[in-house]
Amino acid sequence: MQNLGSRLTLATVASAGTIALALGGISPAFAVEDEVDIVRIVAEVAPDQGGVVAVQAQGDRLTADVNGAVVSIPDDGTGIIDVVTEDSNRFSIPLPNETSITSAEVMDDGTVVYPSAHGGGVTVLVQTLETDSVRVQTVVEAPTAPAEFSYEFEGELVPAIDQDGTVAIIDTSDSERARILVVDDPWAFDAEGHQVDTHYEVHGQTLVQVIEPDGDAVYPIVADPRWEWRDWGYGATFSRGETRNIADAAGVSSTCGVVGYYAGGAGIACAAIAGYVFAQANIAKSNRQCIIIQVVPSPSVWRVGTAHGCYG
Repeated sequence: MQNLGSRLTLATVASAGTIALALGGISPAFAVEDEVDIVRIVAEVAPDQGGVVAVQAQGDRLTADVNGAVVSIPDDGTGIIDVVTEDSNRFSIPLPNETSITSAEVMDDGTVVYPSAHGGGVTVLVQTLETDSVRVQTVVEAPTAPAEFSYEFEGELVPAIDQDGTVAIIDTSDSERARILVVDDPWAFDAEGHQVDTHYEVHGQTLVQVIEPDGDAVYPIVADPRWEWRDWGYGATFSRGETRNIADAAGVSSTCGVVGYYAGGAGIACAAIAGYVFAQANIAKSNRQCIIIQVVPSPSVWRVGTAHGCYG
């Protein structure tokens, strides 16, 4: 992996404001002032998750078309990213709360860059990808910048957790069908391409990415959630009481009978993932959560725990 810290100095002027001294044992941070160079840095460390789709300016929005879906990105960094799929289903993806960013600049490859409003802050990049997804990348420029980024959802959109820790945003407005926004596993890398510890936390309707650099991390640090939309899939939402009854079934063999009592179609699908359902229901019971069983496009069991996604 090429040392990217040295490349950053090419885009800036060597002055007192260009190179920040090490703070508390943290490796030196290089100021980021050139948006083109930021995109190069991100391209060096980001995993290949699909090509970037070009955007077009439409009023105060930047739009991209991908496989029949239209992605609409705000040009001032204060709004939300809207996705309308080919079947007219809508998803809304917020920009992170903790940033202070300026108006968008569009790079040649279609990347939308929101520069930090002040040196040593956080720059945000938004990329619409060919893989039916949007990538929101935070570039943390210095140790004094925020290291936690909150994505706050509203209405019937709630964060949910799969058994393996996968996170998704699920629209709970329909108890029999679910629109799902799957969030990739979090990643973060420093300016030299070294992996930085990061994880997600769910607080109510807010998904938080927490970045935990050690003393050897070289700034800037690039972190990213990728959001992949999936259209309506048949499934069923279970109340807190129904989830408790599923968890209290007499073992895995009885689980699907209880599921089928509440939702026949989900009960049929349950046969293939009975152990998965039983385990998730028991975790949900212990945490006063509810479960959502997704049947198509692929079986999944999600845990939710907010007033919108979990009741009774």
